Amino acid sequence: MFTAYKEANKARGNNGGGSNENRRRNNGGGNDNTNNNEPTKYCWTHGLSFHSGIQCNARATKHQPDATATDTRGGCQAGF
Repeated sequence: MFTAYKEANKARGNNGGGSNENRRRNNGGGNDNTNNNEPTKYCWTHGLSFHSGIQCNARATKHQPDATATDTRGGCQAGF
């Protein structure tokens, strides 16, 4: 998960909640750090998202497909 996203949640007082055991149970025994309800990718047009800039199908003018959460290149700040 993105460090910037974790820091934003910490600032809002949201640490994801629940124990690792609950996460394992809810994710079918998968990776403890996986939470399907939180975006884990960054898109220049949409901010933190469930798709990356490269995967984006609705790109804004001057979209930067290689922008990341740590280097947004002036892109959308939604979800931070």
